Amino acid sequence: MKKFKRFLYSALSFALLASMVACETVTPSPEPEPKPEDPAGNVGTTFVLSYEKGAKAELEFDKTADWQLSNANAWLSVSPLSGVAGKTKVTATALEANAALVEKEGKLSVRCNNVNTTYFVVQRPTPGLYFPKERVSVKAAGGEVVIAVEGNVEMEVAAGADWLTVGEVVYGEPATLQDGVTKSLYKRSQIKLTAAAYEGEVSREGTVTVSTEAGDYTVIVRQNPVSGVDFTAEFFRYSIGLRFTATWCGYCPMMGEAFANADNTNEGRFIPLSLHAASSQGGLAFNGTSTLENYYKITGYPSGFVNDIAQVENYPVATTTNILNGLVDEATESYKAKTAIAATSSLSGNVVTIDVQLASKETRNDYTINVWVVEDGIVYPQSSGGSNYVHNYVVRQNITQNIKGDEVGDVDEGTIKDLQFEAELSNKIKDINNCYIVVFVKYKGEPSVKKVANAKYGKYGTIIDNGTTLPLDGSVDFRYEE
Repeated sequence: MKKFKRFLYSALSFALLASMVACETVTPSPEPEPKPEDPAGNVGTTFVLSYEKGAKAELEFDKTADWQLSNANAWLSVSPLSGVAGKTKVTATALEANAALVEKEGKLSVRCNNVNTTYFVVQRPTPGLYFPKERVSVKAAGGEVVIAVEGNVEMEVAAGADWLTVGEVVYGEPATLQDGVTKSLYKRSQIKLTAAAYEGEVSREGTVTVSTEAGDYTVIVRQNPVSGVDFTAEFFRYSIGLRFTATWCGYCPMMGEAFANADNTNEGRFIPLSLHAASSQGGLAFNGTSTLENYYKITGYPSGFVNDIAQVENYPVATTTNILNGLVDEATESYKAKTAIAATSSLSGNVVTIDVQLASKETRNDYTINVWVVEDGIVYPQSSGGSNYVHNYVVRQNITQNIKGDEVGDVDEGTIKDLQFEAELSNKIKDINNCYIVVFVKYKGEPSVKKVANAKYGKYGTIIDNGTTLPLDGSVDFRYEE
């Protein structure tokens, strides 16, 4: 493979002969712009330091009057800061290493004969790369794999699995620094590979090694298996429960207890979700709650909804639990699932990727899908719940574009629709170890069966058909009724 030159710079001094307006006896010709592969040269009124602590660069003046230099850069020492007419050299010294992958920039101002001249200072970055995702996933069908990478060195790529083929490295365009001339070494680039199709039953992983003279890096490519689906079997019917709540709501813990009761029964069919109002404290507020409040026409807290079929009001805990259980049973018997979901979630750093396989028994074009990040075990005071109240099922983040669900598009009977979602995890999350993913699918429709006493059936234009939960870094397969 091609061997690339490494962008490394020694701590040798870089001299710049610069003219001082109204201070110079001679105005030299401007220095030529350095070639991109020769970043050690100085351009115009810019001088460049290496990334190491103690790196130096010199600026030579020939002055006709007294002068003063101003340095507002805490990371840079400049000496001397003043002088008299005649030739002198100013030395700039980096007080710290630049550990970043991008340049550190600063300005110096020299005043002579009441005229200020600005000089630019650039400290080059530490050579290296950063991978936003150190693990990427590819579907069983194979195809192109794109690995995003940021950094300032060139790369040599090798695949450690025979089912991965290295394509090309596409380097991004570097930015121009604040002097308007010098090019940054930092680029956002892409490594492209091709994955072969896979017919296995379990996930497989392959390594990709990215070699640079700054060191070697490894990225894992995981290929998900083919999820076989039995369209002749009855899909397991999950029910989605939404509870609109707030930390200041004194009646909300009653409904919260009922939701937990329903979660602990029903063979795991009930998936509870807590949507906190914007006015909730402790970082529990969810920014999609207000939109959904309008959608469901919320008039007070708490309010519960099951499968977009019926609203559940706040009765005593036992009564509310019975209503929830009744709606779950009703959905299982009368609103049988048209869809089933298999999914794999991959966590790399702070980026989560969810690959969803949506199987449908009907030809439809009205499915929408929601993918939410949910967190358990958040301890924060709750009105009527105490100072150590544990908040569970808290919706933290919407991964899909539309809070009411992204359109899936055309789905044919007896087929699987492959979908992928990706996002950087919210900084509101308290403990990533207590998080998981909830996926659910809706279709257009209105409830036709209304048998549960005390349930307040509504018409919201959609019905939640099915859903599932999966770990933040794990998978779930299709499930069927026994």
